[in-house]
Amino acid sequence: MSESSSQFPSFTQALDDHGISLTRDHAHILQINTGLLCDLACKHCHLDAGPHRIELMERSTMDDIIAFAGRGKFNIIDITGGAPELV
Repeated sequence: MSESSSQFPSFTQALDDHGISLTRDHAHILQINTGLLCDLACKHCHLDAGPHRIELMERSTMDDIIAFAGRGKFNIIDITGGAPELV
């Protein structure tokens, strides 16, 4: 262990020192990104999605997500991607 890293407690130790416990709660939102194919090519798109992109979610992955969504009891399912309606 280097000298600089020994000056700081581990993350777990820091949580313990402050009486903090991190636990996962129920997920209320499921966000699904279907890919980067889009019928537009907007310069402001942070994904660089467009008609030239061929990355798409595979059907088997979609089936897995649909099954997971049914078990998950999510309040919101947010479907995103280039243009999800093209998938």
